[in-house]
Amino acid sequence: MSKAGDITMLQLISPMQLQRLAGETSYSRGVEYFDEGRVADVHLKGNCIHATVRGSRTYRVELSTEAGEISYSCTCPFFQDTTAFCKHCVATGLAFLHANEVDGGASMRKVQAQQETDMKDLEVYLKSQDKASLVSMLLDQTKDDDRL
Repeated sequence: MSKAGDITMLQLISPMQLQRLAGETSYSRGVEYFDEGRVADVHLKGNCIHATVRGSRTYRVELSTEAGEISYSCTCPFFQDTTAFCKHCVATGLAFLHANEVDGGASMRKVQAQQETDMKDLEVYLKSQDKASLVSMLLDQTKDDDRL
């Protein structure tokens, strides 16, 4: 992903900017996804927004700043094929804006803190498992994760 720049995500992201990046069709679908509550786990880490979006599968989205521009990635097939700003990126951007309007981003910071705690607990748990159990868990996970 990208390095944090001097311009914050809040300064770069607006509904108009999302529409410009995505085009009308992807923007409209992204608005639907946001309105349907398909965006989860939105959190800001440094100058990078992370989220998961439920489509036909669950996809991971990252939006960040790079040289004063929005840099983005998504694990969906459309992005993988075209590298275009997809509906999942739009929905993530809208969820980020909404979180900042509602509570100034406090909910995102709370989610991030909880995820950091969860990761520590997960690490302790995984270290306590034997190799066969870990292999079994990983194989089960491959059914839901395109990256594995």
